[in-house]
Amino acid sequence: MGEVTISNPYGPIDPQRLAAFEARIGSPLPDQFRRFLARYNGAELTPCELVLPGQPEPFTLLSRTFGLHGADGDLSVAYDNCQDIIPAELLAFAEDYGGNLFCIGVRGECRGRVYFWDHHLSHPGDEEPNWDGLTLLAGSFDSFVVHLGREQPGG
Repeated sequence: MGEVTISNPYGPIDPQRLAAFEARIGSPLPDQFRRFLARYNGAELTPCELVLPGQPEPFTLLSRTFGLHGADGDLSVAYDNCQDIIPAELLAFAEDYGGNLFCIGVRGECRGRVYFWDHHLSHPGDEEPNWDGLTLLAGSFDSFVVHLGREQPGG
């Protein structure tokens, strides 16, 4: 089960900054992720190994989750940087050490679900970002965290 080992050193989240971010992305954050963000405002988790659905061995390591604090690893900066590479229904909330992203659905049928975006399998530069390179990891943020270090449920 994943646990927070290092909480963001920039302090608690500013509720006005959180509300402004949700207004900017045009959707409230899924409840489980919103609670995590409000509590930790970016964090490192242990275990950090990610095992893709149906795979026996870890594929990558979760580096950190982003927060809303105006410093390195800011969620709003990640949002700006990812608008042209992941579908609009998703929000990148974390990264691995190789430039891949962990995303959460913020609207539509994927809302609340957690995905892994593999930049080697995607096609950046297309007119609209598509779902190539995305793997469903878990049906909820809490399930994703619980399954860190072991096989993700995939839905």
